[in-house]
Amino acid sequence: MIGVLILIALALIVLMIVTYWKIFVKAGEKGWVVFIPIYNMYIWYKIAWKGYIFFIYLAIVIVDLIMYSGGYGLGGNPTIAQLSWLLTIVTTIINILLVVKVGQAFGKSGGFIVGMVLLPIVFYPILAFGDSEYIKNKPTEEIDNDRPPFDPYQNYTD
Repeated sequence: MIGVLILIALALIVLMIVTYWKIFVKAGEKGWVVFIPIYNMYIWYKIAWKGYIFFIYLAIVIVDLIMYSGGYGLGGNPTIAQLSWLLTIVTTIINILLVVKVGQAFGKSGGFIVGMVLLPIVFYPILAFGDSEYIKNKPTEEIDNDRPPFDPYQNYTD
């Protein structure tokens, strides 16, 4: 039974590595970056926002780790522990915003992005192997030129 669970876990790990590799390549980055721990997070932030946002996130995480060790160590300060929990919530919110920005960078909308947040094992492979394109760095006039502009005064009934 344990062997089957290990095989399933390994299959899911391989699936997500291949998925992230494909997403990075779609965004114009090198796929092998998936294997470099801190640099691959920098690339996620570069795909979604700008690269400097990653360094803000990294600073928050480092301060959080320092505060966590100080708040829960022997004779730790409970106020520091509470601030550490607050920073953990902030980093969680930043990570959710990262997923939202990644979805938007590939032209996905609300429902799909909610799926990326709540069920990434399903929606990230759809993003990677589907027909979505990375539109973050394209000029606005290149995006969906075939659709006429919306006219609120036009009657759209058939």
